[in-house]
Amino acid sequence: MADMGCYFFNQGMPIITMSDSLLDFGVVTIGQQNHLPLTIGNIGLDTLILHSIINHQPAFTHDWSPADSLIPPGDSLALTVSFTPTDTVAYYDTLWVGNNDSLCSIQLLGRGVISVGINEDNSSDMPKEYALRQAYPNPFNPITTIEFDLPKKSNVLLKIHNILGQEVAKLVAGRLPAGRYRRQWQPIGVSSGIYFYTLHADNYVRTKKLLLLR
Repeated sequence: MADMGCYFFNQGMPIITMSDSLLDFGVVTIGQQNHLPLTIGNIGLDTLILHSIINHQPAFTHDWSPADSLIPPGDSLALTVSFTPTDTVAYYDTLWVGNNDSLCSIQLLGRGVISVGINEDNSSDMPKEYALRQAYPNPFNPITTIEFDLPKKSNVLLKIHNILGQEVAKLVAGRLPAGRYRRQWQPIGVSSGIYFYTLHADNYVRTKKLLLLR
């Protein structure tokens, strides 16, 4: 059944539908690929125009091209999203679908392992405790990477705020399985200076400092 969360009913307008709101690739051996289908539909009365489909983690790729930008009323577009891990960490990303109806997003999850066996969920590389690691590079420009560990499935919020306590970015918001995660921040529209990133994972809360240089 199509995901109903992305669209609004506007008579005479395109209405986007997504087959999924989450693509979980599970455990994949480093260097190998797992592929999942994604279908974008149009149940409106005008042509749906796809402007862009983007994500940030290079481990996740898709086969959309600008040649597939137009979806007529009642039609759909079948895509393939792929996951190719390069490290023994859990990956988290968001796939953004820009279009002429309403901006949609799909959460992407996957975990890389050295080899996949019957006991991969009990692998020794799984974290034993919560941790928020120092971002790298730091100071940085234009992008930095933040890593954190979850010893169990947790409700996670990872956000960036300025020295006044104002939130400037939300990098993760949702429930994630145990694993080691990596998230990148490429600030847009913010000035040079000191920022803080905070991880909330169930009862665990940690904050660390960032320095953005323009």
